Amino acid sequence: MPNGTLDDHLHKLRTPLSWDRRLKICIHAGCGLRFLHNETGIDSGIIHRDVKSSNILLHENWAAKISDFGLSKTCPTNQPSTYVKTRVKGSFGYFDPRYYHTGMLTRKSDVYAFGVVLLEVLCRKRAVDKTLDEDQWSLVGWVQDSIKEGKLKHITDSKIRGEISSKSLKEFVKLVDRCLQENPKQRPTMVEVVAGLENALNLQKRFIMQHAGSRTIFGKMVGMLPFVSNGEYYALGISKVSSNNSRIASNTVRADNSMFPKMKEVRAKFQSPSSSLKEYTFDDLENATKKFSPDLLLGEGDFGKVFLGWVEQNTLAPSKQGVEIAIAVKRFHLEDFQDHAKWLAEVNFLGHLAHPNIMTLGILRKR
Repeated sequence: MPNGTLDDHLHKLRTPLSWDRRLKICIHAGCGLRFLHNETGIDSGIIHRDVKSSNILLHENWAAKISDFGLSKTCPTNQPSTYVKTRVKGSFGYFDPRYYHTGMLTRKSDVYAFGVVLLEVLCRKRAVDKTLDEDQWSLVGWVQDSIKEGKLKHITDSKIRGEISSKSLKEFVKLVDRCLQENPKQRPTMVEVVAGLENALNLQKRFIMQHAGSRTIFGKMVGMLPFVSNGEYYALGISKVSSNNSRIASNTVRADNSMFPKMKEVRAKFQSPSSSLKEYTFDDLENATKKFSPDLLLGEGDFGKVFLGWVEQNTLAPSKQGVEIAIAVKRFHLEDFQDHAKWLAEVNFLGHLAHPNIMTLGILRKR
């Protein structure tokens, strides 16, 4: 994903991100979670269990995709209150308090974590940051205290305070507050979350349109931002269905040259990984990454390292560095059964799901 992670742009690169673009990224990610929870086309929905800004990857047109399914769990889709009893795992700062204390995991646990991500997007602060004053270590606690004190603009990233419609901001904060409710039953579903984000975006677009003729900064912004007046929102489009039922994504651009193509969702089909995934040999991946060269290291986590590689566009065979298609190769070091189970979970989930806001996967064939 050429634009890296949402975490990179919010906290490391400090990339200038308009309120409009931040809302669209949130909508894309929300659509991915909505799909996992309700629309996979199989008997069970999927609880991601590790929703956070570093697991939201960004395409070159800024469309967002949910990634990293190593901790995911399935749950029945026809029983919204059903929970999965499991060991507590995830990332500090994003934990659903009810799940943390009881071990009862539900789809609403993802909703809580996504609410924290929404706060990161608004405030441009990390979920947990011990470099700040003690009363600001927890982003959720700090924001909730600030809202009680009526300091709504105080929590907003200073870079975008001047461009946000007050109505859009209030709609967004109201949605976040619902996502972070202590009682999971009081939290919205991801269907409701996406609808709320779309409403916040529409309110922002109306605000910009109303100021289009003025000589303020808002009038100057209208010509630069990909707004339309019909209430549509955008994400990565689906162009066609291939012969093996896998989904192929395309970056079609609208006639008005908007940066984001219109969302079109297709229900995925459940099938065996062998028919839906491209298989690579270990030798292929060695060649694509120059034998896992340290110069091509992208990152490292608890379970292994990720390397940059290159493959040919048509054949997907290894190609020269910097030529054809860039891929990320995750090389796990499987030291015990739990590591192996995490790897199998990620292959199983990603191998069967196709959606414009969900990362796709290739699978290694034993040599």
